[in-house]
Amino acid sequence: MTPLPPAAVGPAPARSFCTFHLGEGLFGLDATLVQSVNLPPPLTPLPQAPDAVRGYANLRGQIHLVLDLKRLLNLGATDCTADTRLVVFKAVLGDPFGVLTDRVAGVAALRPDQIEGSRLSEADSASDGLVCGVGKFEGELISLLDAGKILPAVEKSLTAVRRATVSPVTETAS
Repeated sequence: MTPLPPAAVGPAPARSFCTFHLGEGLFGLDATLVQSVNLPPPLTPLPQAPDAVRGYANLRGQIHLVLDLKRLLNLGATDCTADTRLVVFKAVLGDPFGVLTDRVAGVAALRPDQIEGSRLSEADSASDGLVCGVGKFEGELISLLDAGKILPAVEKSLTAVRRATVSPVTETAS
């Protein structure tokens, strides 16, 4: 069997992104990793958790960790309003969790030629590499986030909090 010539293969398929606003910015996450988008439920706070951890929520009988994505991206804190939504991820990313967004914009289908890889910048390194690219959609730029790096970024900040609260151990001579 002979392979098809490149022109006959056709364009690469578009990828769907769940898009949302954080402050003035437009962001997107791979829609295949999103389980649901909900109104934020009541939260149970976690003592001594990093700032990005808003607490736990009971969603249809399952406990989810709720994170403030704006805080993870060093954009301030999310104020819960009538437009605020909780984007919940599928279990393939690990423990059940979701992120708060200022408001959901919709779903954007982006072809590979509409996406540029992220150039590591000072802002990107400050946000633990969560931004993995930039998409161009209907005249707007969408900062594309790597959902797989969200929990590791929180774990990293939790480790930093623990180090800051644990006093150094002093050894005594015997």
